[in-house]
Amino acid sequence: MHLCDCILLADHSARWVDHTPATFTVLMMSGMGYSVGAAQCLVAPPFAFAGILMYCTAWVGDKYHLRGPILIFNSIVSLIGLPIVVSTYLCLQEFVRV
Repeated sequence: MHLCDCILLADHSARWVDHTPATFTVLMMSGMGYSVGAAQCLVAPPFAFAGILMYCTAWVGDKYHLRGPILIFNSIVSLIGLPIVVSTYLCLQEFVRV
């Protein structure tokens, strides 16, 4: 296996983890009793917020040539979200962790 193959495999594995929640979130929401249309409407705002946050942090990092503080900020946001994902049990809390 060449180095290029290892890099492509690692990139594919990272993309798999990124796209799995986006693919199955509507199915999980419809399993919690929501209709498919309502589940799609409930799932869209977190992904819209994530897209806005992504573009804002990219703009700030590009304008001010800051990479480290942006990376630390994104890591803190992830560290805040991880306990929410792990520790929620109620149906409403399950939606918040999406």
